[in-house]
Amino acid sequence: MPTIEKHADSDGSFHCPETSCTKTYRTWGEMNKCARRHFKEYECGQCPLRSGSRRDIERHVRTHAPTSETFFCGTCQAPFMRKDNMQRHEAIFHTLASSEDG
Repeated sequence: MPTIEKHADSDGSFHCPETSCTKTYRTWGEMNKCARRHFKEYECGQCPLRSGSRRDIERHVRTHAPTSETFFCGTCQAPFMRKDNMQRHEAIFHTLASSEDG
């Protein structure tokens, strides 16, 4: 990510440095979060995923590691490394499908 100046504009606002982004923020920290979404400097070493957040990449990398606990969808038996992902899958794909059938 390019170096971002910590100087506010004359009105005290901070503008995101991404040329296609027109957002302004009251604090440098808020603006920096926006800039990180544009400049994805962290990458997974096992797939093409990139992120502006190191923490997000660290969590994502764990999905590639074998684990003793795999969660399976109760409807289609799709495997998931995380229980919350399985629950989201069931809510999106199977709750909607059953409501459309009825």
